[in-house]
Amino acid sequence: MLSSRTHGYAIITDPDAPVREFDSVMCCHCQRITLIKPGQSAADCGGFCRLCFAPTCGLCADAGVCVPFEAKLERAEGRRVFLRGVELLGSGLGPGAG
Repeated sequence: MLSSRTHGYAIITDPDAPVREFDSVMCCHCQRITLIKPGQSAADCGGFCRLCFAPTCGLCADAGVCVPFEAKLERAEGRRVFLRGVELLGSGLGPGAG
């Protein structure tokens, strides 16, 4: 059973089905939302990163590597800046052009 400190609450509505309500947690590595069913054990909900000190989804827990979501964003942004710089250099508009 999970602790009473869950991270979120989800209400799922469907015109053809009854309203469903769940506690939820968000993975600190990929931002995936995991719905917690009543009585579900913590092991069935995913895992816990001891470096981030936050819950993870099952896929990230199985990967066994700590890569926080913010680090992934910084890496993607750095790649974009790098590619933009390469594009400018290739066009003759970059530093040293002229």
